[in-house]
Amino acid sequence: MCIIIDTCMAGDYIHKKKQLAPIVRYLEGGGKVIIDADLYGEYPTKFRNLIVELSRVGRIVRLNPPPLPRSVSTLLVSNDVHVVRLVRAAKSRVVCTRDDNLIKDLKNGSIVNAPRCKVYKHDGAKRVLDGCCP
Repeated sequence: MCIIIDTCMAGDYIHKKKQLAPIVRYLEGGGKVIIDADLYGEYPTKFRNLIVELSRVGRIVRLNPPPLPRSVSTLLVSNDVHVVRLVRAAKSRVVCTRDDNLIKDLKNGSIVNAPRCKVYKHDGAKRVLDGCCP
């Protein structure tokens, strides 16, 4: 399993925020990140540079997820349709975000069904990285 890093946390990552130390260790230890073109386009330039470097060593999984069914998109409370699409397509259940509305969407069983999504929001949540690649 790999992780998805939301834009808000990508900014924290490049600013070396302490709460992302487990994510840094995960990536330095060979962890993989799932992205799509929409998410990549939202990332800050410095984080995109990291994505390019991770891609060179084979630790980026690029997907082109299909649109959400209308029955699902009408349930969203966040404006992060692309992240929800990516989670559903990748079957990745670990998302690094602090966006409360996105977290509500990810925890809604009608939007993301079993297995439930785990959210890394701060360093106290590092246990959600257990079982992730590598």
